[in-house]
Amino acid sequence: MESLPQEYVLLKKINTYIDKLLNESAASEIARLNDIYDYIKDKEDFAKHFPTPMDFSRFMRKMHDQGILKQLIRNCTVDTTIYHHYQWRFFPKARVIKKETTCEDRNVADSHPGAGTFFKSAKKYEAANGVLVRSTQELYILNQLLAVDFFDVYYEAPLAVGKQKKFPDFTVRNKITGTIFRWEHFGINDESDYGEAMADKLSWYRDIGFRSIEEGGRLVVTIYQDDDQLVAAVTRLIEKMKGN
Repeated sequence: MESLPQEYVLLKKINTYIDKLLNESAASEIARLNDIYDYIKDKEDFAKHFPTPMDFSRFMRKMHDQGILKQLIRNCTVDTTIYHHYQWRFFPKARVIKKETTCEDRNVADSHPGAGTFFKSAKKYEAANGVLVRSTQELYILNQLLAVDFFDVYYEAPLAVGKQKKFPDFTVRNKITGTIFRWEHFGINDESDYGEAMADKLSWYRDIGFRSIEEGGRLVVTIYQDDDQLVAAVTRLIEKMKGN
């Protein structure tokens, strides 16, 4: 039987150590690349391969760019917006978004206005503020936004520019900074029309001058891949919104 290439063997070991780090009680909910390096740098089987953080970063970046990383380490997101400085986030496996609103959610949510009426009949999941949404993904995002006490949150509030009107999934005002964000969420859908509609909507935002939050703008976009990825993305984006 042919042995695995050394790069795959290293990645499998790294994946094991990432799980150990994230499962330890002292570990933060989301780890960054430097956290992973600090955890493995003194391990006998890694010291010789990665004597410096730069060596480790180059290896991980190479594995990502070659499409190998996600085959073995799926519980991570990689922001490649800045070409020379990838942003890495690793999170615990098997995180599943809640499929319904609980009493705990209701206790942290103020009463927010803005119940959407756009295609109202398609909505069946009740958020912490009583607003009905279409999917468990939207439910999760809305409840996470409602938990921030200095956010004003509106679901499907209309955005009119010229003769066109769109309905962003969420409109959020940071009451401390006064910044207003529009958040669009796109779930899994293999239909070509859905992909085209998504591209058209994002193109419309660009045409009216909206930049993504990753570029310092006010447009927040999430695209569902799996629950782990969505939880990590929502956590990261809300943190960015808090400071802008």
